[in-house]
Amino acid sequence: MNAGGAWYHIYLPPTQRVIFPNAAAYRAFLAHYAQIDLKTLAYCLLPDHFHFLVWIERWFSAEIHLRPLFATLPIVRPIQRVKLFDSDSLVPLIRYIHANPSMHAHTANFRTWQWSSYRAMLADRPTQLAVGDVLRQFYGVEWFEELHWLPLDESQIGYLILED
Repeated sequence: MNAGGAWYHIYLPPTQRVIFPNAAAYRAFLAHYAQIDLKTLAYCLLPDHFHFLVWIERWFSAEIHLRPLFATLPIVRPIQRVKLFDSDSLVPLIRYIHANPSMHAHTANFRTWQWSSYRAMLADRPTQLAVGDVLRQFYGVEWFEELHWLPLDESQIGYLILED
């Protein structure tokens, strides 16, 4: 990776407002997001908030493309971004992002949540996600699945999830 870039956790903390009221809203947002050229390791969209883990070469360039995307949502709180300082945080943060639907009681099993990158990582179809990079971090598909079953220790990534 280029020395000038960095991994960022970009998220909207939970709000009192529904930002994705139905499947069409989720699909439309993801379709717009797909048009932005970002290396995405993980994402999760929930009715009242979202999370993305992305590699960004230059924040200013990415913000030019992300700002109009986020402006399409009824958001009253500011979007948060936290830079990762080391790659050791990638695996716990990916697990945290994927576990969000269960943590916020939207589903008992986050593995079935349609609006997350978890299932896309395991699917046998093309995706715009950086699947190879993610699976290398987990040392393959088996460990990817296995580690997602373990309890999550949020203290490992506390600085990355400031307001969630």
